[in-house]
Amino acid sequence: MNRATVYYHFATREALLEAVSAWSSQQLTRGFKGEGNQQDRIDFVARFVLENPDLIKLWIEQFIAPGNIRDRYPKWDDFIAANKDMLRDTAGLDVEVYCTFLLAGAIIGPHVFRNSVRPDLPEDEIVVRFRAEQQRMLKRDGLFSSS
Repeated sequence: MNRATVYYHFATREALLEAVSAWSSQQLTRGFKGEGNQQDRIDFVARFVLENPDLIKLWIEQFIAPGNIRDRYPKWDDFIAANKDMLRDTAGLDVEVYCTFLLAGAIIGPHVFRNSVRPDLPEDEIVVRFRAEQQRMLKRDGLFSSS
């Protein structure tokens, strides 16, 4: 696609980046709180990360940028509330920090694993390994869902 075609749809580079960021955020939200069982959603996020490395780099940059995360991830408060409700019996747990760990691990983890830890593995094996470990952690924390 040439530059003129892109600017036909987006007035500025910033508008294009905002649209791409919004779309990728919707995809990740779909993985975290979308339809389907937990296993399918975990797999969806891992595959999305592995199949869209340039988008994920953009998302990571926005994830670590200063400013209110709600401007870049509009479902943040819903994410916190859902986990706070599920983890209400966990004494001393900082739900915001816990959710930051969950989000960072799901977004950055598969990317780092494939690029730096095990670049020799096929995508399907990485997805299976990440799902197994995420489910183990979710079971430990009482957040595992078999449906």
